[in-house]
Amino acid sequence: MPRIKTPKGTYKFKLIPIYPGWKLIDKEKAFENLCLFKEIADRNDFRFFLAYGTLLGAIREKDFIDHDEDIDLGADYQDVDVFMSMLFELREHGFEVARWDDRGLISIIRNNEYIDIYFFKKYNNKLLINCGEPLPKQFLDNQGVIEFKGVEFNAPADTVGAVEYWYGKDWQTPAQWLDFHTPKWRIWMFKAMQWVKLYIPKCLTKNLLKKKEQTMFNKYLERGVLDEYLN
Repeated sequence: MPRIKTPKGTYKFKLIPIYPGWKLIDKEKAFENLCLFKEIADRNDFRFFLAYGTLLGAIREKDFIDHDEDIDLGADYQDVDVFMSMLFELREHGFEVARWDDRGLISIIRNNEYIDIYFFKKYNNKLLINCGEPLPKQFLDNQGVIEFKGVEFNAPADTVGAVEYWYGKDWQTPAQWLDFHTPKWRIWMFKAMQWVKLYIPKCLTKNLLKKKEQTMFNKYLERGVLDEYLN
């Protein structure tokens, strides 16, 4: 059984393989989860912000995106221990860890709806990174408040700049990026990779993960959005 060492003891959990196109989001349950998570985070002084598709939906649709599948949140890797200290309290409220990647990605699930929390580490003085995904440090350092379905959440102060960075200047035009009719062979491939990452010694997967991270980083390089952050 997978384990996470936390400041409050060892947290054991059952891996729940999650793959792209896992399921369509249930907006009502997802928002209930998000609000409950926020209550627990606020009690523990854990700082997080709306990110990726969740931020995009909040400013474009004023709701979750119809074809999304989860909630995306961002945080500073320096606060990872604060979050880990919350795991037992989260469990008391029905959340369970579905997966944990010590490069900085954790998924928690409740009522069959999950939340991805991305912990960004320092890459250079201008950039942060998570599993190969670069993020301009300004989006973490300069935070504001956004109202999402009547509740206030932290988000990059430059919300338009953030979603343009992630999704391009045509972010206001809806585009479905997930296929909810994923072939079974691909589903099994995704599931197998998660089990491999969990149980195979890291020395055997190190090169593969580095290659995947570079591929992810290159996507941003090819779009030209990193030029000012790499000089």
